[in-house]
Amino acid sequence: MKYIGILGPSAFSVGFITQPFTCDPGHVLQYPDVITNDGGDFNPQTGEYICPVDGLYMFHGTFRSQRNTLGRIAIMVNITVLINILKW
Repeated sequence: MKYIGILGPSAFSVGFITQPFTCDPGHVLQYPDVITNDGGDFNPQTGEYICPVDGLYMFHGTFRSQRNTLGRIAIMVNITVLINILKW
């Protein structure tokens, strides 16, 4: 892939490799394991990815709630919820 201009590649891969996690409702996930952060656009302290240019972005994840508990995940752009998933 060829990059034009001064912007280089932007990619990140994060996860919970070393431990499972729990979090409170409304909490932004802060991933302890950063595998890739090309371009430095992912902030591991805040759990936020800042898109460096307008475009089409793809995010992939696996989500599992504990047995007999409600789980919820939302994908947001700024403060707008784009996807809201509930798992029973």
